[in-house]
Amino acid sequence: MVSKQELQDFLKGKTSLLNKLERKRKIFRFLLVLYIISLVLTICSIIIPLLSSSVREYTGNSFPLDAFLVTIIPLCIFTIVVIIKYVTYANEYANKIAKEAISFIDNTWTIEKKGVIPENIYNDSFLFTTKEYETYEGENLIEGKIKEVNFMCSELKTSYSETRTKIKKGRRVTQVDWHTIFNGLFSCINFNKQFSEMTMVRTKKIKSDTLGLSMINNLENATFNDFFDVYSSDAVEVANILTPAVMEAFVDLAKHYHDEPILFSFSGTRAYGTLSVFDAIYSVPVFKTIYELKELMGFYTFLYTHQVIIEELDQNNELWERVADLKLS
Repeated sequence: MVSKQELQDFLKGKTSLLNKLERKRKIFRFLLVLYIISLVLTICSIIIPLLSSSVREYTGNSFPLDAFLVTIIPLCIFTIVVIIKYVTYANEYANKIAKEAISFIDNTWTIEKKGVIPENIYNDSFLFTTKEYETYEGENLIEGKIKEVNFMCSELKTSYSETRTKIKKGRRVTQVDWHTIFNGLFSCINFNKQFSEMTMVRTKKIKSDTLGLSMINNLENATFNDFFDVYSSDAVEVANILTPAVMEAFVDLAKHYHDEPILFSFSGTRAYGTLSVFDAIYSVPVFKTIYELKELMGFYTFLYTHQVIIEELDQNNELWERVADLKLS
C-alpha cells in the first residue's frame, strides 16, 4: 500500500479532471434541487384541484386529466434528464477517480464489480449473530495482499424479514417488513495463524451480542477507550493485539467516521472488520465539494487500519508463540 501522502499527491495530479467533475456535480445539484421543487409543485397542482369543492363542481367530479397530463409529462422527461446526469457523473467519478485511486493504492489488488465476501467468512466472524440473515448481497470485491498477508474487502448488505398480520377494514392483511442487519464494508485478513481466543473491538454505541466475552477496561490509549469497547476472554492476548499503533489506527478511523458503527473481531486464523457506511467505495458527493474526496480518503483510512494490524501482528512472535505454548500446555 502507498502512504496517505502519496495518495493525496496522486489525486492532486487529477486536478483538471476534478475541476470537470466539480462542474458536473454543481449542475446535477442544481437540477436535483429544481427537480424536487418541480415534484412538490406538481403534486400540489394535482391534489389541490381534487380537494377544491369549487373545481369539483366545475368539472362535475371528474378527474382533471388534461391538467394531469400537462404537469406529469414534463416531470417524467425531467426525471429522465436528472437520472442521466447523475449516472454520467457517478460513473466518471467511479471509473476515473475512485477505481484508479484504489489501483494506485496497490496495483496488485483485483477488483470484481459483482463479487462479494463469501458467506462462510461472514458467518465465521460471529459479528452479527442476533438475527439470521435471509438476504446476502454485495459488490466491489477487492482481493490481494497487504505485506504478503491475504486480504479481502467488499460492500455487503444482509437483512431479515418479519411477517405481521393485522386487521384492516375488516380484512386480515399480511405485511412483510425487511430489516437491515448490516450494510457497509466487510473485510477479512487471513493470518494463517491461530488466535487463542476471540477478541471483539466495537464503537461504544453498538449493541451487538458480546458472545459471553468479558469487557477489557482501561487500555493504555485513553482516546481509544473513549471511542471503543473491547471484549475478550484473554486479557493478555488483547494486549498483544491492541498495540499502541493498532489503537492509534482505530482512533484515526473513528475520528474520520465520527458516529458510524465500527466493529472488528479477531478469531480463529482471521481478523474481520466492518464499517457501516453505505456505498463507501464509489460514493460520489452531491451536496459537498468533490475536492474534499472525503469518502475516498475514509476508505483509505479503513484500508490503512488493516495495514497497521498486519504490520503489528503478523511478525508478533510474542503473540503467536504464546498461542503455540497454550496449545501444548
